[in-house]
Amino acid sequence: MRGKVVSWNDDRGFGFIQPEDQTGEVFFHISALRKAGRRPLQGDAVEFDTTRDKSGRLKAAWVMLEGVSAQAPQPRRAGRPPRNASQRNDFGTLFKAAALLVMLFVGWLLSQGNLQGLLHTLGGQRDSGPVQLQADAPIQREIDKTLALIKRGGPFPHSQDGTVFQNRERQLPAQARGYYREYTVRTPGLPHRGPRRIVTGGNPPVIFYYTEDHYDSFRVLEKQP
Repeated sequence: MRGKVVSWNDDRGFGFIQPEDQTGEVFFHISALRKAGRRPLQGDAVEFDTTRDKSGRLKAAWVMLEGVSAQAPQPRRAGRPPRNASQRNDFGTLFKAAALLVMLFVGWLLSQGNLQGLLHTLGGQRDSGPVQLQADAPIQREIDKTLALIKRGGPFPHSQDGTVFQNRERQLPAQARGYYREYTVRTPGLPHRGPRRIVTGGNPPVIFYYTEDHYDSFRVLEKQP
């Protein structure tokens, strides 16, 4: 849903959002901010999902600042000292060691044949047509559940399911407004909608896209029967 930041305490890292439908203000913490090049300001237009904390109080999750580039670096908070050279060197050493471990692990997986059928990116498959998505078993089960709900026409667990996906990120081919619709793919263990979605194209749908990173990238699902 959409709204506006009506108050923000930068020192404490939290504020409140007034939803577009003028319902009660919704609390949000800086940790809920996603893909933003700066910290929030009062008056910012935002898109967000909602969830509830352990006490049952409503709060915002997956807050995105509208019109703010995701590539720009976030400014350093006042009073935060820069890292010294020793800290930077330690971080670089740890990063190189982690990268080496990842490369060794991937090499082992390749030697075992466990990487066959990994997800193919949409960009690399445009000329060869839709491909079948393969994912970890728990996520694949959630994908299948969402596809079944789409086929039946619901009922869906979230009010946002079935609403128009506006393709603001321009990751999907340009189409007329209303061509794309989005649906939630549940992430096991998360109390809110999380980052996973299926986006359909056409009415009735003729193509199905899957994103696991909140619209940063998409993959094409095998055509559904």
